[in-house]
Amino acid sequence: DGQGDQERPCLDCSVGLSQEQARKNDPQIRPAQRIPRGTVNDHRRAVARAERADVVYKITLDRAGHATVDAFPVVGVPPGIDLEGIAALDGGRFAFGTEGKVPGIATVLLGQRDGDRITVLSTILLPEGTLGVSLPANEGAEGICNLGETLVVALEAVGTTSGRRWAPIVFIKHGEITHVS
Repeated sequence: DGQGDQERPCLDCSVGLSQEQARKNDPQIRPAQRIPRGTVNDHRRAVARAERADVVYKITLDRAGHATVDAFPVVGVPPGIDLEGIAALDGGRFAFGTEGKVPGIATVLLGQRDGDRITVLSTILLPEGTLGVSLPANEGAEGICNLGETLVVALEAVGTTSGRRWAPIVFIKHGEITHVS
């Protein structure tokens, strides 16, 4: 549940939960919201975020594969920002990759679970100049995971060098960008 469990992060995991299964447990989930992205741990639990809804879902599968879904609103997401990627960190903390509805914006939001909600506590800016690419609207930090104390962020925006397309991967440690590849 992100409150003491040791989460195993990944960039894009599928928990095999259909929208119909999820809606049985939480009527707030609408078909337009994508549930399968998140992080999965050894306790048959996953966390996923709802794009454009500022909600995190804890999905727990019982031994028969039936899902229980708990919703946690994310408080403090800036206006015009969509949550894209999610990584469950230790101590009930979360990192969210984001994109902006206007060009030039991509961030990582750091949040803390506080009872039945997650509160955004800080923002790490991902500036175009550091990334080496322009950030069109709705092309930001699409995937995120943690590797020990390092956050690894995959950008959706692409650059071109010598006719070859590439997308930046950003490494962040202690709130600072340490490397872009």
